[in-house]
Amino acid sequence: MRKEANTYFYACKNRKTPDLDKQLDDFRKYGAEECNIFTDSAGKREIYRFLINNMLKSGDTLVIGSLFCLGEKSTEIIRNMEFFMYSDVRLDIFDLPVTFSKNYGDNMFLVCTVMIQMLSLFDKKEPKPQKKREYPENWVDVYTRYYIKHEITARQARELTGLSQYLLTKYIREYTEEYTDCNVTDADQPEQN
Repeated sequence: MRKEANTYFYACKNRKTPDLDKQLDDFRKYGAEECNIFTDSAGKREIYRFLINNMLKSGDTLVIGSLFCLGEKSTEIIRNMEFFMYSDVRLDIFDLPVTFSKNYGDNMFLVCTVMIQMLSLFDKKEPKPQKKREYPENWVDVYTRYYIKHEITARQARELTGLSQYLLTKYIREYTEEYTDCNVTDADQPEQN
């Protein structure tokens, strides 16, 4: 086992962290020695893998320029954060000072757990608002006569609206769900003619 822990600095250039020079300047201002600064560009992260697999030992600290040096997608970031959760290597994220080990001591597991949970929340995509369906001009009249009052056949409803059988059925289902409190099943549909 080594007597002294080392601190390494890792900066990367990818779509999410395009300014490599700024990361390097920040490291130098922080007091990093040039021999302990490592960089990757073009999103390959080969040097990062080398650091993880060959250089970082128990008790060491890796300071990265940005959270996105761990990956561009949240799933990649989470996978890399898990390494630090279960190893005795500390991770300081320069653009997230709350992650610096001087702020949390030896509780890297807790910090990584919180970060992973937050990333998981952000990873859930917000549903995109759907464009409101534009029904044919005579839709309400045809819908009422066909679906509610059963005065006309499916063929007549298709002819009046210019819709195919598929679209007529789809529009009836969507319109009924949108404007009533009930759901439409195929059994609810009037007989097809």
